Amino acid sequence: SFLQGDQWAYVAGMAAIALGAAVVFFLFPKRKDEIRLLEEYAAEDGSSGADPGAAPEAPSPPETPAPAT
Repeated sequence: SFLQGDQWAYVAGMAAIALGAAVVFFLFPKRKDEIRLLEEYAAEDGSSGADPGAAPEAPSPPETPAPAT
């Protein structure tokens, strides 16, 4: 039958989600630690006073030469 074993697939999916949530909860840094790490990395990179959550600045476009007359 088409649906034979569907319950095991649901159980396997729920187990994968629970395992992923546990990995994120226990192995990723908490908010305060993450902000501290970002500030340390910014200090090491030499960017003074940069907001750790801010997006990097886009590079300016290259200068185009004026047309010859």
